[in-house]
Amino acid sequence: MTNNSENRLSRKEFFKRLGTFILLPAGFFWYSSVTRGKESHTRTRQVRLATPINKGITFKDDIIVNRDDRGTKIFSSRCTHLGCRLNKIENNEIVCSCHGSKFSKDGKVLKGPADKNLQQLEYIADKSSKEIIINVPA
Repeated sequence: MTNNSENRLSRKEFFKRLGTFILLPAGFFWYSSVTRGKESHTRTRQVRLATPINKGITFKDDIIVNRDDRGTKIFSSRCTHLGCRLNKIENNEIVCSCHGSKFSKDGKVLKGPADKNLQQLEYIADKSSKEIIINVPA
């Protein structure tokens, strides 16, 4: 005959098992949400622009192109404050219509509430197709 106390879990063992059952699923959900967020930031889509590009600021889809005598810079058209689409220029400044942030033609913050410069995007000039190919975050 077995003693009932032998079949009982100690308090320490009970909490150890309970912690395992709670922490393992919680850890799994946390890890999957973190990696899912990172994957979405690495997804890109291609935007192709025919060349030549006019001098000055051009708004196209999700990008802003600044072409001047110093060269060409391409930025994401998403405001770094809350992600509103930028599509307006006033007094040589890129202006967010949502909350009033202002950026220089070089993508630098001039006035908040945005506190980060515009994201500059890398591009490739494809000479055979006479296009500029930009990878834009999706």
